[in-house]
Amino acid sequence: MKKIYIIVPIVLAALLGTYYILGFYNRPPQTQGNGSNNGQSNSGDGQVTSQTREFTVNGHAYGFSPSTIEVNKGDNVKITFISDDILHDLVIDGYNVGTDVVSSGDSYTIQFIADRSGTFTFYCSVDGHSDAGMVGKLIVVG
Repeated sequence: MKKIYIIVPIVLAALLGTYYILGFYNRPPQTQGNGSNNGQSNSGDGQVTSQTREFTVNGHAYGFSPSTIEVNKGDNVKITFISDDILHDLVIDGYNVGTDVVSSGDSYTIQFIADRSGTFTFYCSVDGHSDAGMVGKLIVVG
């Protein structure tokens, strides 16, 4: 009976440690869905109206395809990330968004408003992957 009292806290500590190491505690809620590309439309008076821009990004050892995404300021950006081989994720610190770490063939979708112009790096936060070149650029124009 004493062995159970020792094993249970060790297992719980390991699970909690994994949760924090993978960064799930610090990520905002994300939405799930499928991706494709949409453009913007003209409202008829010469002004461009924001629309949802959908992308599918594949992660592989050690890169993203596509590695550059360009949107307009104000766009609703929806990125479906798919891992092609091993455990990967996609994180954009500049917008405080990121996917869960997913296995080969799995996907995860994030969605956010591109409310700031500039170039933002996205990367895989799995240990050593960004150092090995698994990085990309989100360019927000406007």
